[in-house]
Amino acid sequence: MTISEKSGTTFWQCPSNIALIKYWGKYPGQLPANPSLSMTLNTSVTKMKIDYEFDSRLDSPEISLLFNHQAAPRFEERIIKYLPSIFDILPAIRHCRLHILTENTFPHSAGIASSASGMGALALNLYEINANITGISEPEADKWKKISELARLASGSASRSIYGEWVTWGKIDRLPETSDLYASPLNTGIHSEFLSLRDFIIIVDKTEKKVSSSAGHALMNNHPYAACRYASARKNISDLIDILAAGDVEQFIQIVENEALTLHALMMQSTPSYLLLKPDTLRIIELIQDFREQNKIPLCFTLDAGPNIHLLFHENVEKKVMVLLKEISDLCSKIEILKDGIGQGPQTLSKS
Repeated sequence: MTISEKSGTTFWQCPSNIALIKYWGKYPGQLPANPSLSMTLNTSVTKMKIDYEFDSRLDSPEISLLFNHQAAPRFEERIIKYLPSIFDILPAIRHCRLHILTENTFPHSAGIASSASGMGALALNLYEINANITGISEPEADKWKKISELARLASGSASRSIYGEWVTWGKIDRLPETSDLYASPLNTGIHSEFLSLRDFIIIVDKTEKKVSSSAGHALMNNHPYAACRYASARKNISDLIDILAAGDVEQFIQIVENEALTLHALMMQSTPSYLLLKPDTLRIIELIQDFREQNKIPLCFTLDAGPNIHLLFHENVEKKVMVLLKEISDLCSKIEILKDGIGQGPQTLSKS
């Protein structure tokens, strides 16, 4: 291996994303049982800085990690287990000392896809480190596909965080550029109705969820409704692609809310069954639906694998939505609200 640079620093910011067509269930090799479609967020991000040093005497990387300025042994162990899976793709990483500093702008492991932004940030940094050490460059399109694949190997939903705005992951027959191996930006045309969506994340409970997403995916292996779910997801993603292109807000609301509730229904129907929704989650969903019906404002909710609610709406109705949020806050006094919206994707940060 030719060495171009022995040490240095990389620094990337990677956003979370919210899946509207849910990925739930996977095959060996971190491959999705059904394709998914997500919206990349803007302010819910992971910032990760890595100081690295190449040492040819090392046969496996040496890792130290601080998350939000504190030791995070579980996160560090997860990275250590992940790295051997990418040695064939990024050979220089095998011989590196990596000092990782990382932080989130949102609660970790509460169902806001912290693994998507965290592992996406890790993939971005590791790709750059390998490129700096080896001096190897490749065309931009190939570069981003490879980074998305690296992210997928760490966390399936992380593959989608490598791109901005609307993103698919998983093979979709009508879109030849799509793949189970990496995510793809949705380039079929997005109607202006969906170019400036806001996402206000209503934090009902920010404690770490009791059942991880990995465990939830595994329970789909023998799920009685798995085959039906995968078929409906494929139909829903095809329909949603058309809806995004046509600007059909009513159908968008119907599919997005159905997908959110289906995800949690699958959890409740697993063996063993489990429930991540909280009483306030259900109260807020009812308030959202009632407010939409009474005021004829096109807004909707979705959920990730947790109790917290993503409230989606167009920016031109934000003042009216604040009335709804006041109602929600009066009923559920312990909630927090993170104001977010559609984002442009990862960015490199200053290393100073």
